Formats: sequence, structure tokens, C-alpha cells
Amino acid sequence: MDKEDEKKFENQIEEGEFENPTAGNESIFQEVECFQKEKKYYSCSEFEELKLNESSQKISEYKKLNMSSYQKVNQVGEGTFGKVYKAKLKNFTKKTFHAKGEFVALKKILVENEREGFPITAIREIMILKKLNHPNIVSLYDIVTSKANCKNGFKGNVYLVFEYMEHDLSGLLAKKYDFSVPMIKCIVRQIFKGIEFMHSNNIMHRDLKPANILVNNQGEVKIGDFGLARYFSPINLSGIYSKKYTNGVVTLWYRAPELLLGSSHYGPSLDVWSLGCMLAELVLGYPLFRGKSEFLISLKFKN
Repeated sequence: MDKEDEKKFENQIEEGEFENPTAGNESIFQEVECFQKEKKYYSCSEFEELKLNESSQKISEYKKLNMSSYQKVNQVGEGTFGKVYKAKLKNFTKKTFHAKGEFVALKKILVENEREGFPITAIREIMILKKLNHPNIVSLYDIVTSKANCKNGFKGNVYLVFEYMEHDLSGLLAKKYDFSVPMIKCIVRQIFKGIEFMHSNNIMHRDLKPANILVNNQGEVKIGDFGLARYFSPINLSGIYSKKYTNGVVTLWYRAPELLLGSSHYGPSLDVWSLGCMLAELVLGYPLFRGKSEFLISLKFKN
């Protein structure tokens, strides 16, 4: 069946010409059925069976990787959440589950100081990243554990396996990298796309800053670090967000005015404010609202 025939059948199907078949149209319906199979239209049961087969095939391909499957290269970051390492996947092939490249980023989750088990922020990050599959949001590949030994208190360590990105925006700004106007437009456009996808899924990041904007050598920009991300509630009849959230979120220099004024009813607009601050920083070369306290930054709004 050539392209003209395909378009013809598509138009006929859309216009409803085949809704009431007659005895003389068997050959036409056989051809339409054949065309639909070529286009890979499946019933619900067939589709579910297909997805299950694909999933089992992927699982068999990466054979339940654990920490022994990786070799740490060097440490690339550290924070209250733990440490981030650049790691090399041993026995890397193109058929491996991590199909994007040989290197990955391992985010070590600190569990030693947790009295109630696994950190709730890490659980939220995992749940949210499993839902967010977008070119401008960092991909979570896997969750692996290391063996328990005397060094980790016989508890074992938990690592989140991410795609590896060579740079972050904070490091590039610290090196006084000269961003041209087209480059700034390209970066901000990609961040906007990631934020739009997050907000369309009722998720707000709550910690957008240059350190959490990752960039690779191909010019791809991705949003990372979803430890403070939360689902947001819809606006009620009074015009405010019905659910209360923690006020002490977002790094101070990128914190929205409603947070500085003490509001606990807020929504995704605080991510847009943070992006605006980053845009100004890319243009100016330094943070727009610098200050050591919420009071000092709030004074800049008045001026």
C-alpha cells in the first residue's frame, strides 16, 4: 500500500465512510484492517501484552545491575543529600540498559543519620522522576545498592543512577563563561520546556538554581535534583492554593516574593520566578538578588 492509498484510507476512516459496512465491502475492510496492522494499532489486551514483553526484554538485557557493575571515576558534587560521583559502567555495550553512554552519575543517598529509615526526600525524588520522562529533565536510570560492610555500618549504601551531564550552569557562570544571546535563548528555552512539562503534571520543583541546571557537551540542558519537588494542589474558589507547604524552600537568591513574605500557600509560579532570576544572571554575569538574609533581599524589591 503506497502513501496515497494510506492517506485515502485515513480520510475515509475519519469521515466515517466505513462505520456501516455492507456485504459488498469485505475486500475494502480487509485492506483497512491490513493497513491498521501496518500502522501498529492494537487492542487494549494486545497493547498490554506487548508492553509486558518489552519490559521483560529490557530487564533481561541489563540483568539487574548492582553497585559492583560500576567503577567510580571521581567525585563531582556534594551536598546535604549526599555525594555525586562520575562512574563508568563496566562491560559497556550498546545493548546495555543505559543506552546513552558509557558514563553515568551516581548520587549516594545518606541513610546513616536517618532514624526512620530511607529519607522521604529521596523517596519523593524517585517517585517524581519515574513520572517525568522529558528531554529537558534528567533521566533516572536505576537504583542500586552496595554490599553491607563495616565502613557503612553493615547497612549498605543506596545510589541513584542518572545520565551523566558534563557541566552545570553554576560552574559555567563561576568560570565567567561568555554566553552569547543565542546561547542564552537556547538554554532558557530548554529550561522553559522542562518546567512546562513539570507543571502540566502538577509538579513544582521548588529549588531551581544554576547548580541544578545540567548541561552536556552537545548543548542539551536538563533540570536536575528533584529532592524538594512536590505535587501542587489546584487553586480554590478564593483564588489561593488550598494546600499548605513548607515555606523554607528555594535557595535564597532565587526565592520568589511570596516565600520571602512568609506565605505557605503557593504554587508553580515560584519556579517561573527562579527561572527569571537565572535569565538575568546569564545576561548580567552575576546574581540579580544577592543578600545574606530574607530581609536584605526584600529591601531590594522595594527599591
